[in-house]
Amino acid sequence: MLAVGSSRKPALELFPFISLFLCVIGVLAFLQNLLVIGDIGATEEDALQPQIFQTAYRIEAMSDRIVLHPPDTNLGEIYSNLNLEELAGLNSVQTNRARSTESSGKTLLFEPSFDELSLQLALNEVSSLNLLAKEHGIEYEEFVLLSVHSGGSDTYHYLSRILDVPTFKHIRSGLEIGQSDTSTDTTQ
Repeated sequence: MLAVGSSRKPALELFPFISLFLCVIGVLAFLQNLLVIGDIGATEEDALQPQIFQTAYRIEAMSDRIVLHPPDTNLGEIYSNLNLEELAGLNSVQTNRARSTESSGKTLLFEPSFDELSLQLALNEVSSLNLLAKEHGIEYEEFVLLSVHSGGSDTYHYLSRILDVPTFKHIRSGLEIGQSDTSTDTTQ
């Protein structure tokens, strides 16, 4: 006990602070362990969910053209349990895509006029295939992968506006920044 006129300063003890600090750290570590255990259970449940086969329909956005690269998936094997009318439609889609794939994509030049109908037909194919797969419980989905080359920002924004139309709400899209390729043949 210190006297009233004493020159000794009272000692500062850190015990209450350190005790409280260690308690808080212990509670946080306990909560973190609970969250990790909860995530493991969710991961096991997610693993039991069927995985959807996804494939990209690539569209290259360049300054003067758009190049469509449909996937070369055999749609007949994927949609083998459909009726004859639906299979006939799939065969025509696959035939059109085979022609586009043989010539390293279908090129749509902006000058002198742009063939917007071909672009919308390609997007309609993707949308209808996704809807058909969803209706029949088929684990297949196509998404649009936009490859933007240097100078193709205007083209990218044009494509983004088209994909925002409610008709194409069943299409997911991704973005890839491509390198400029000046050796691409524009006579296709």
